[in-house]
Amino acid sequence: MYYRREGSNNQQQEIRRLQRRMERSRRANNPNNYNPNFKDAKGKKKKGTIKKGKKFWKNSNHYRRVAAKKRGMERKQAAHRKSLHGRLVNKVLTLGNNVKLAHVSIKGWHSIFGKSIGYKAPGYFQSELVRKAENAKSDKSCE
Repeated sequence: MYYRREGSNNQQQEIRRLQRRMERSRRANNPNNYNPNFKDAKGKKKKGTIKKGKKFWKNSNHYRRVAAKKRGMERKQAAHRKSLHGRLVNKVLTLGNNVKLAHVSIKGWHSIFGKSIGYKAPGYFQSELVRKAENAKSDKSCE
């Protein structure tokens, strides 16, 4: 049986496809902004790099539609992630208001886990947990 965690990033694959589609469209519409193709030391054909200096970029209507779709998907994904973090923070705070966090460098996790840390947003979760825990403590003292 296939098990899917709640809030898994199933849209990330589609966003990546849209990014590749946008890059192909941008290269087709702006060939003068890229260096010509070349072969690396192993003989593999590589795409040309972006030329240095000021460039004028032409975006087709198709590119704009795909970019708008990608922005919408990223916005929805961020909102979903934010709601999941809110639920989890509330579950943690039902266990108690005293929360002790280990001093962990989230920036250090980027070197180990790469982009997946950006998709999961542990820094946002941590800041929300601290904020809500402090608010809960102040509410208790008012009673």
